[in-house]
Amino acid sequence: MAVDPGTVRCGIAVCDWLGMLATPVGVIRVKDGRELPAAIAAKAVELEAALIIVGYPVSMDGTIGPRALAAERLAEQVRAVTDLEVQLYDERLTSAEAEDLLKEAGKTIKESKDMRDAAAAAVLLTWWLDKNPQSLPHPADDEDDM
Repeated sequence: MAVDPGTVRCGIAVCDWLGMLATPVGVIRVKDGRELPAAIAAKAVELEAALIIVGYPVSMDGTIGPRALAAERLAEQVRAVTDLEVQLYDERLTSAEAEDLLKEAGKTIKESKDMRDAAAAAVLLTWWLDKNPQSLPHPADDEDDM
C-alpha cells in the first residue's frame, strides 16, 4: 500500500499481489493529524497490505525540507502502530504525473482533488514497484505444487 502524505488528505493506493498494477483506492482525511498513523495502519489491514510505502517529498535539489521531515515523522508513527514494514520512497513529481494522467482522462482539477491524491499514491507505488520488482512480500502459497 502506498501513502501520498498531505496536509489535508493522504492519497492511498494498492497493487495486485503480483506487484504489477497499482490502483488508487481513495484518501484518508488528515484532520489534526493525531489519528492519521492509526488510520493508515487500519487501512493497511483493511486492504490486506503486505507493506506500507510513504511518499518522501525530497526537494528537487535533493535536500530534506519540512515536508520530508514530516513524512519521516509520519513513517515513524505508522511503524509504532503496525507490524508491517514501512518504507519512505522519493515522491518527487508524483502529483504532477497524477495531474497529467487525470487531465488525459478528462478530469478537471476541481473535480479531481481526492482523485489527484489517490492517483499520486498510485504513481508512487508504480515507481516503487518498478525499482523493487522482487521486493514485494507475497501471500503464502497454501496449494501443493502443480
